[in-house]
Amino acid sequence: MERVIAFIDGFNVYHSLLSGGCQNLKWLNYRGLAEAFIAPSRERLVKILYFTAIVPWDSKKAVRHVCLFRCKA
Repeated sequence: MERVIAFIDGFNVYHSLLSGGCQNLKWLNYRGLAEAFIAPSRERLVKILYFTAIVPWDSKKAVRHVCLFRCKA
């Protein structure tokens, strides 16, 4: 069994969802997304690493972003 680690660029995922009109997907299940890309018969998802950046220019958005990040952790 090959081990797989998924790297999630949360900042770009978030902004891509917004620009694509998919605001309802902000609470995307990253584990489910990562598992959709592996072959369960040959691969095993062992870890998901989530990276993001907090925008310093809008404190209200920053607070919401931190909240979202804590929920995903």
